[in-house]
Amino acid sequence: MKNKIIIPVLVVILIGLWSSREVVAPPISPPTPTITIGDTKIEVEIADTAESRAQGLSGRTSLPENSGLLFIFTESSQPGFWMKEMNFPIDIIWLDESWKIVDLTIEARPEKYPEIYLPRSPVHYVLEVNAGFISAHNLKIGDPARFTR
Repeated sequence: MKNKIIIPVLVVILIGLWSSREVVAPPISPPTPTITIGDTKIEVEIADTAESRAQGLSGRTSLPENSGLLFIFTESSQPGFWMKEMNFPIDIIWLDESWKIVDLTIEARPEKYPEIYLPRSPVHYVLEVNAGFISAHNLKIGDPARFTR
């Protein structure tokens, strides 16, 4: 008979303790910025300072699939890119101020350093992705891109 009384009392105590706990929601992380070209979504890191643009992907050993590094410039220009201290080849997607692809560099390779890669026309954004990305997704000059932060 004692057990029949103890169990319900214990359940009530446990429920009371649990319900009095402060419920803390997990931290909400900001959405990862993405660029969408056609049906392809690319998660991007942003390089929008002189220091982050100078560093680029140098020193890294790889880049996750369907991700990239987006360089954002304060004004349109024809910036030069090189493969200094790079450890893997990349494709470079050159975008104007309206997010249209204006040039493509396929398979920029570390062993080509100090060769400098330049776009054919002024750009406002440059997206570095893994080598082979442009061909795998059939990207072309004139394709529109969409940026979501």
